[in-house]
Amino acid sequence: MLGPSVTLPYLLGANTPLTNNAELTTKGFELALSWNDAISDDFAYNARLSLGDSKSTILEYKSDKDLIDGWYKGKNHGEVWGFRSGGLIQSQGEEMADQSKYWTSWGPGDMKYVDLNGDGVINDGSRTVTDHGDLEVIGNSTPRYNVGITAGMKWKAIDFNMFWQGLGKRDYYPHINSSVFWGLTSGWGSSGLYHDSPNLDYWRPADETNILGPNTDSYLPKPYFTAESNKNRQTQSRYLLNASYLRLKSLQIGYSLPSNILDKLFFQTARVYISGENLLTFSKLPKIYDPETAIASDPAFEGWATSGVIYPTNRTISLGVNITFK
Repeated sequence: MLGPSVTLPYLLGANTPLTNNAELTTKGFELALSWNDAISDDFAYNARLSLGDSKSTILEYKSDKDLIDGWYKGKNHGEVWGFRSGGLIQSQGEEMADQSKYWTSWGPGDMKYVDLNGDGVINDGSRTVTDHGDLEVIGNSTPRYNVGITAGMKWKAIDFNMFWQGLGKRDYYPHINSSVFWGLTSGWGSSGLYHDSPNLDYWRPADETNILGPNTDSYLPKPYFTAESNKNRQTQSRYLLNASYLRLKSLQIGYSLPSNILDKLFFQTARVYISGENLLTFSKLPKIYDPETAIASDPAFEGWATSGVIYPTNRTISLGVNITFK
């Protein structure tokens, strides 16, 4: 793979071209198992399972600083670095490490981060492999364990087929400015409340008197209608989402008319069917996210404006007839 070359003096007046001096390895497997059987003249069935997985690792890369946000030797593709969440602050003066790098004041409803290196201060160091402060690898965004399941059967004049698709493992962290997940952002124009989102499950004090009432055991921290919200949204284990899923992509049931009826209708074959697409989805993501498409985002907005904002995958049901004339 291409990587950075030697650093040349600024007087050169141009960027140093990339050099073929880096190495990456991808290892994985693909597995497909099929079974077809006919128990009798009236009944036959089939099944197929496909499973694939791969993992990419950087073997060689010229990096002067080995920044964790870029490539470095030994990095696994898709690494997600973040803090380990320590829960929400419930009372003023609660014991916690110094988090002043990310905001000057902290109180009930705000997030506590775990002091992993024990120095009493929460920070990300110089964001290098050897100095990353209290950051650790909390997940990986690479799709893993792609699975496909196909099954079908035929009993006399009735046939049945279905197809399942999914991912066994993937981590996803919502962008710090994604209103689809967080609700309020630093600006009114980019904020919103969305159906099937955790937007309203935010921290509210025990004496809260508004219509929503108190919520000290909330999922989200206390929101701020300013940039102060970002202090609670640093990449962390609490809000790392499980993006694995299994979806029934298609299902079809058909009935072929018997020959005695076909002769009267002057048809050679005739089959009536009902089919459905995207009928069932099993996912641990908030329902507002479609696990198959919503994680994709528009690079022009660096992911935040379109994080989860995409035309939804439709659930469709169709009726049809296939006819072959004599």
